[in-house]
This record gives sequence, structure tokens and C-alpha cells, in this order.
Amino acid sequence: MATVALELRANEPPPSRGASGAIHRWCAGGSPCCAAGVGRVHRAAAGGRLRAAFAKGLPVYLAAIREPDTLSAIRLSLLAAGVSVPLNLVFGVAAAWTIAKFQFKGKSFWSP
Repeated sequence: MATVALELRANEPPPSRGASGAIHRWCAGGSPCCAAGVGRVHRAAAGGRLRAAFAKGLPVYLAAIREPDTLSAIRLSLLAAGVSVPLNLVFGVAAAWTIAKFQFKGKSFWSP
């Protein structure tokens, strides 16, 4: 077995990543913060809508759910999800495979 000797260099700055590294670090730090803020606002708004939906009681809410327009909207939402999820899966896997497999100009933007 071959052994590998590691050199420890004290007082040497880490290698520079350039502007690309700074952009990736900013995005990696900023994205979770934005998502947390959006999530809080969304929960507050949704909480108000749920309270309004149940303000007149459960029977009124259930009667509104059984309306033909409501059922049509639910069916349309399920259809849209049923079509978009498989398409996103196919194209997402194809994009990931392409990025991992081939060399092309601008690939360093996708992988830091």
C-alpha cells in the first residue's frame, strides 16, 4: 500500500474561488433565508384563509366543497399535477444526466 504524505502549510490563505465562488456562496446562504421568509408570510396568510373558511362552521364548508365548480377546480388541479410531475421527472433526470456526463461551455456555473 502506498502512503500519502500531507504537507501542512501554516499561514497560507486558501485558494481563491473567484467571482463564481462568491455567487454560489451568496445563493447558498440567501436561498434558505428567502424560503423561510416566504414560508412565514404564506403560513400567516393561509391561517387567515382557513379561519375564514371555517368561520360559518363545518357544514357550510363541506357544502361549498361539494359544489360542481369546486369539484371541477380540484379535478383540474389534480390533472395539472398528474401531468407536470412526470414531465418534470423526465426532463429533470435528463438535464442532470447531461450536466454530469458531458463537458460544455458554462458547465462550471452548474457545479461549483
